[in-house]
Amino acid sequence: MALDDEGRLRAVASSVVERAGYDLEEFTVVSVGRRQQVRVVIDGDRGVSLDDAARVSRDISARLEEQDADSTLGAYTLEVSSPGVGRALTAERHFRRARGRLVTLTLVNGQPIDGRVLSVSDGTLHLLVGPTGLQPVAVPLDQVTRGRVEVEFNPPPAAVTELLALAASGRPEPDDAGGSPVPASDASKSNGLTSAESNADVSTVGMTVGTPTAGTRAEPQGEEG
Repeated sequence: MALDDEGRLRAVASSVVERAGYDLEEFTVVSVGRRQQVRVVIDGDRGVSLDDAARVSRDISARLEEQDADSTLGAYTLEVSSPGVGRALTAERHFRRARGRLVTLTLVNGQPIDGRVLSVSDGTLHLLVGPTGLQPVAVPLDQVTRGRVEVEFNPPPAAVTELLALAASGRPEPDDAGGSPVPASDASKSNGLTSAESNADVSTVGMTVGTPTAGTRAEPQGEEG
């Protein structure tokens, strides 16, 4: 696929995704046999359902079909999906959408931090850390070089769940979780929670599209595992 064709595909995908109220998190084109696989990853504050992904996929396909008269794209497969659970956290919106989740961070000085996202405001990430998961720490996002969500096998303690609910409601937090944030160096201590990595996509919908051939139309591929 020529660079100008790839650029046109990205422009169409970006326009459709933005109009649908989502962020375009990733756009890639790779060759798979004689076809090109176009992968579009979208996300939003309320998440992405299978129906959402299917609607965006159809809208992108429809927009491309409108331009098909002068198309040189050839055959390709369009896949619209939400980010995997273990995707990298690189922007403030990623941490905002991970509220309540256990995350692993690496700071600019190489120091690791494991904690649960309480809130994000004014470029600062507020975490709950420590053995009980109730110790607050504030981490400037410009000091974070890497971050990812961890998959938990057990629910958080009731006290942690209560703090998360209070933060979500905007009500003041209890004194045992408030006060001045502790130094980031104290946050790297183990919090005693078990976690594992996962790369599974939450929602995935694919459409096979491209230059029309006799009796051939784009059809949904269905949900991927």
